[in-house]
Amino acid sequence: MIVFLIWGLIIGGVVVSIAIGIWMERKRTLELQSIAEGMGLQFHPSESGGLRSKLDSFPLFQSGRSRTFQNVISGTTQDVQVALFDYKYTTGSGKNNTVHRQTVMAFGSNQLHLPHFVLRPEGWFDKISSAFGFEDIDFASHPTFSKNYHLSGQNRPAIEEYFTPDRLEFFETHLGLSMEGWDNWMILYRQRTRIKPSTVQQFFELGFGAYARLKQE
Repeated sequence: MIVFLIWGLIIGGVVVSIAIGIWMERKRTLELQSIAEGMGLQFHPSESGGLRSKLDSFPLFQSGRSRTFQNVISGTTQDVQVALFDYKYTTGSGKNNTVHRQTVMAFGSNQLHLPHFVLRPEGWFDKISSAFGFEDIDFASHPTFSKNYHLSGQNRPAIEEYFTPDRLEFFETHLGLSMEGWDNWMILYRQRTRIKPSTVQQFFELGFGAYARLKQE
């Protein structure tokens, strides 16, 4: 009887945990939908309008499996197409299975002419790799940027020319960001971080601040 009771408690705990998770995700979706409507933007619970096909080339969307776009807030002006969404994918298997979640903001515009690059916070592995000669584009004029960010891409001279002092200073002011550029599209996110619904407008402001600096001058 004690064994059955223990198993009952375990199973009950799992069921409750799953139910709470489903409820919290539903609550998040409803909150984000309300925010989108309040901002005059479109909302879709999952990917729509071909957004995913436009972003497939980015390294972020080539990692892992079970890749999903959720809670998509989007809008279009004369100059730019913008979307904010929750992105989830899975790496590993079995006990080493890991689900990665982050909120991503994407901008598409003919005013963007970006070299192909990946910018992310610099970790300890990046520092070790750089010591052995692996690519990390640094700028002697901006040591704060170089210390905190790992920047790489297909065309180093083009990237070095593109990251002007104004653009470098933006990222020095906003540490912890990840960004990828690819021709007329850019994405911005914080690794493994989903923003709270209450900070959506703030994240939009951050994203448009980045877009304003990266678009063609």
